[in-house]
Amino acid sequence: MTLKTLFVLPIAAILLVTLSLAGMLAGQEISGHSRGKAAIAAVERMRLLVLLKTDLWAERINASRALSHPFPIPAPVYLGLAAARKETDLHIAALIEHGRTNKGSSLADNPYIFEVLVKLGGGRATVDALLARDRPDRSLAALGTVVPRLLAVAFTLNRPLVLAATDVAQADPGLSGLLTALRLTAYLQETISQIAGVVIPRYIRRERLSAVEDAEIVGLFARARQLFELLESVAEINGAAGRVAMFLRELPRIEDDNPHRKLSELMDQSPAEAAEPVVDASGMLPPQRIIMPWNERASALSVAIVDEAMERVTQAQDVRARRLIGVMTAVVAVIIAILASLALLRWKVVGPLAQLGLAITRIAAGDRGTALLLKCGTREIEEMVTAVETLRQAALVADATASRRREAARQRLHALREALGIAQTVQEPARALDRGILRLSEGIEAAIVLATTPTSSPPPTLNTAANALRLGLAEMRGSAADLEVTIAAARAVQLDDMPESEIVAHILAMQAHVDRRDAAVRGFIQPSLLALRDAASVDMDASRTALRDLITEQFQRIETTVAIVAAMRAAVSRSAAILRDLPLDSTPAAA
Repeated sequence: MTLKTLFVLPIAAILLVTLSLAGMLAGQEISGHSRGKAAIAAVERMRLLVLLKTDLWAERINASRALSHPFPIPAPVYLGLAAARKETDLHIAALIEHGRTNKGSSLADNPYIFEVLVKLGGGRATVDALLARDRPDRSLAALGTVVPRLLAVAFTLNRPLVLAATDVAQADPGLSGLLTALRLTAYLQETISQIAGVVIPRYIRRERLSAVEDAEIVGLFARARQLFELLESVAEINGAAGRVAMFLRELPRIEDDNPHRKLSELMDQSPAEAAEPVVDASGMLPPQRIIMPWNERASALSVAIVDEAMERVTQAQDVRARRLIGVMTAVVAVIIAILASLALLRWKVVGPLAQLGLAITRIAAGDRGTALLLKCGTREIEEMVTAVETLRQAALVADATASRRREAARQRLHALREALGIAQTVQEPARALDRGILRLSEGIEAAIVLATTPTSSPPPTLNTAANALRLGLAEMRGSAADLEVTIAAARAVQLDDMPESEIVAHILAMQAHVDRRDAAVRGFIQPSLLALRDAASVDMDASRTALRDLITEQFQRIETTVAIVAAMRAAVSRSAAILRDLPLDSTPAAA
């Protein structure tokens, strides 16, 4: 283990533990911050859904008001319906845009919007079809489908509203009671709208309520009272305050007015079917004047609940953001402190000692030319630097002596390899010599054949020369393989670092091979010359022109053979001369 590692490992462990704890805290804060952002987006989605439900309620009121008028519909009434529809469309577009700008809330992830558009389109088509008829042609059955069809659009928003409330509750469980109140308020609005769906068609037709419809209205008002009681209980448990508490206090006043009794009296006083429905200055039907305050207060309560939820999640998000900034600041401060301590330790202790260790390693590896210039304020390290510098100076003296010896050995080895290279040049002449002797032997044999006639025999010296050439050729072939092996081994010596003794042995071995070839050539040269001389002295007529040419060629081959042997002898003589001129040195050779 190095000194640097000894210091770094504990600090690294501390840094790792600190970063792990800081990462856990930062991760929790980042996760909470992400949940807070999701909660804000969910509350905004809730707000848009609540506003859309309020717009749908306003559109239903304007549709009922328009259906109460005969054809053609008065311009102010028709414009009021168009304005209500435009407001609804704007909030639908806002929902779609909100889905596009929030991850996980795209249009494809919220298919309820398609359902809303389809149902809303169907309800509007029904209203428009009825408005195109005169009032007597608007049957009770057709009028009775208008509010339920438009109300079905609001029912479609219940599930996304619940999902949005669930997202908010997951991010901030403390809002569960407030969100429960929002759901109860939504059910209260739907119940009141259902009452309007029963009463308004009858009033437009100027008909009294049937016993079944009256019983249905009684049940719906009973459900409304139950929902209000649940609202009061939830508000009491969660300690409702502010605008939420104010709108809750206003709802009982409407209940105390006994709207069911007023509706019953209104419907019982209805004139005949052909009479015009009573519309006030604002164009509102009497049943709507009785029912609308409930829905208005419920809508206001829904908006107040959403505003309260938004305020709370925004405040919680601000707290999380400040806490996240604090945690990240603390983490950065701790990391900076640890890194600063590590840098100081490395600068004052670890760095100088590491540099000193590298210098010692460099000197041990042979790099002694760089002086130690390490500067530090520690006396102990300065003493160590002085000792290492003394060691470097001593090593420089030893290196100079060793360098001189290595240079002498290198020069000696270079000379030996030069001699070996010269000796290797006999390879190709040796091969050419073998081929020349073979052709010389074949020529002597051919001369014997050409010199033989029916009346005379060839000179005896030709047979002697042929025998001598066979012996020389056999000697050549016997040592050819050994010479090739010796030269291949010599080449391997040139590629690797080998002792001088092996180089000298290879040179002497090649010299011995040349001596054998020289001796073999000397054995057949003289007999061959005599045989060719005798063959040339034989009477030759015109038929023996080929023999004359062959003798001339054989003399040339003998000259070539003698020249090749002389060149080989000269090469090995130069190698031997280099060996003789080498100075005596007991230092081992090194490349």
